[in-house]
Amino acid sequence: MTPSTVTVDLGGTRLRLAWMTGAGIVMGWEQTAVPPSDLPKTLARIWKKKKWGQTNRLIVGSKGIWTGTERLNLQHALQGLAKTVTVVSDVELALHTAFVRTPPKTNRILIVAGTGSIAVGTNKTGTLYRAGGLGPGKGDEGSGYWIGKEFLRNKRAHRADPRPLSPQTVKKIAAQAKKVIDQSRHNPQCAALVRSAQSHLADLIIDVHRQMGGQKTVWISWAGSLMSNKRFRTGVRAFARSPVPGAQRWLAPSDSPARTAARHPDKIPLIIPRTVGGFKLV
Repeated sequence: MTPSTVTVDLGGTRLRLAWMTGAGIVMGWEQTAVPPSDLPKTLARIWKKKKWGQTNRLIVGSKGIWTGTERLNLQHALQGLAKTVTVVSDVELALHTAFVRTPPKTNRILIVAGTGSIAVGTNKTGTLYRAGGLGPGKGDEGSGYWIGKEFLRNKRAHRADPRPLSPQTVKKIAAQAKKVIDQSRHNPQCAALVRSAQSHLADLIIDVHRQMGGQKTVWISWAGSLMSNKRFRTGVRAFARSPVPGAQRWLAPSDSPARTAARHPDKIPLIIPRTVGGFKLV
């Protein structure tokens, strides 16, 4: 039986699908991630395997999708699978699903810190704001890659890393972050590096909050491997607390974005906003 709504979360390493059965049970499918350009044929194969027809709504959160052109191109390529297709970035999908337990029309910020780092937020009118997320070559301060890069740079007496910045290299360098965080309990240099990363991530939160006006209460949630570490997250929260006058209410995400969106598809807007953090979608 074809589900009414199918949700897709295409991240850097995994592709996750979720849907709700007629009995109200959320089911899932997971595999290795594919490039966004390969998503239409990948989903078509899954549809064929599941013997699904055209679903009522398909919600896709994908890596590498920010501009209006990127959204529309992927939406057009997926139209045969659903009557209504909504395409957002994977970060926006996480943002919209992290706050299903909060009152409607509230200011919200999601801080993401894994291999990369970004903060995105939405205000009471639905306007989107962002800070960071420029990628390892241009920033991503406070991310796993940034921690690993700084750790290796200090270890090599400030010599530049000669290796090319391939996805494999970024992932390998980011893997150093866990070691740094673990050693920060007894290693002063690692502790200083972790504090610096926490401060950078807090700055992203503060930046988005200030873009919203900074005076109003804001709900804050998180995603990514670094922010799932309670001790690391506590440090980020401490750095983010003081500079902005508006109150902060921190809320743990309830489930994965795909599964939450399957339960609450109404939380994903049908109409995509025209601006994201001041950047025009073209």
